[in-house]
Amino acid sequence: MTVSPTSLRAALVVCALVSLGVHAEGVAKSPSEKPGPILLHLERDQCPVRLGGVFLWGLGDHSNALYDSATNSEKLSKSNRQWIAENCDVTAIPSVCLSTADYPWIVTKYPAFTGLIYLYASCLYSKPRFGSAGTYTPSMAKFTLRTSDGREVPYPDANGHWMDFGSRRWATYWKQEAASQCAKFGAQGTVVAELPVNNTFVQIPKQYAKFNERADATTRWLEAAHDPMRTLLVPAALDFERPADTAPLPPAIMEPHLQGTLWDEYYPLIDGAWLEGFVRPYWNDEPLNSRQWEIQLEAMDRYAEAGQVFIAMAAYKNANELESDLASYLLVVHHQGRAVFQPMPLTIKGHPDAGYSLTIMREQVKLYPGYFNVPLGRPVQTRHMVPDGKLNVWVRKFQHGVVYFNSADSGSLTVNLGAPMRRMNGSLTRRVLLPPMTGAVLLYSSGPLAAE
Repeated sequence: MTVSPTSLRAALVVCALVSLGVHAEGVAKSPSEKPGPILLHLERDQCPVRLGGVFLWGLGDHSNALYDSATNSEKLSKSNRQWIAENCDVTAIPSVCLSTADYPWIVTKYPAFTGLIYLYASCLYSKPRFGSAGTYTPSMAKFTLRTSDGREVPYPDANGHWMDFGSRRWATYWKQEAASQCAKFGAQGTVVAELPVNNTFVQIPKQYAKFNERADATTRWLEAAHDPMRTLLVPAALDFERPADTAPLPPAIMEPHLQGTLWDEYYPLIDGAWLEGFVRPYWNDEPLNSRQWEIQLEAMDRYAEAGQVFIAMAAYKNANELESDLASYLLVVHHQGRAVFQPMPLTIKGHPDAGYSLTIMREQVKLYPGYFNVPLGRPVQTRHMVPDGKLNVWVRKFQHGVVYFNSADSGSLTVNLGAPMRRMNGSLTRRVLLPPMTGAVLLYSSGPLAAE
């Protein structure tokens, strides 16, 4: 029996709503916009930028925003817990930084909140440490990653062990331990780092030297670890754009760039994705090229439409780059689903990954209120291309504004507006210049002002 992507996604929407315990309603939209679930967060109902992410730093009351909460097992402070309840739809936090009351308390304040535990897929520690799904004991030596001559692959930190990428027994153990942590802390699932396909810290042994061997190991791991009736499994999605060896899903009209990629192969085995390098990776000086950008937007659209988790982590050096990141996100976000935006500011010297700090995120939201709280209202159409001479610009209309994006790798274009519109910084304009791979978010001048 063959299940179409459309039917599969419809079923996933229902599963997502059941797991949230909320009621779904239809939305009056244009013919081009598919109906989807409404997950009410009334304080932010007119703000389509949904916030959330993976947080390892700045979780407690420590004065240093870059204090490593995860490594030091610093607990989530009450003020940060309150802020999450008021502003975030999805968070992933190591269990060592949570009390058993934190996530349940947030859910009482915001029932549509999705709390996740941050875990590693391919390592285990003999002492309590963030990211470890359980506790390593000598009896688990049979699960460890080994070289061709039988020696255990060395782990860079004390008390740590690499576990065998392709071992279904290891993945089954991981599944049971992850479910136990989720039950203890009231989490709905896990965000999983260091899958075989994107683990950049391990010395790769011979049997996994080729990328396709690690991709196949990831498939086996996901098949054994995935338990959608108990917990959500949301993996790191780096390298998911690479070709898959297996037969692809039936082609989807709106997702042609995902055809034949690992995004397709892993789709039935996961419940969302954490995209650490969305649109503008924090480890690169430049944004993605046009093809990479399109793959990521199609992937986010796929999970957002199904009501699944998608964490879009995007970097920026200034307000203009932040606006372009948000424009990309807004082109495909669905009204109040679980696709969230995590800012990664590159303005803190020596810390290109400062966005992992919850304290830094709070500071950025306060610094850019007109960006993160832009009152566009609900989308009234899907994104579509409008020809502009030799270039194409992406457009999506909302109740109170419009989003534009120039996805060309070269060539700038000017968008002339029929009437003055308000920029995210509060200024009024009649035209917008869009260099390559940049976007703009505009409000009708007669619409509501952003929250200050």
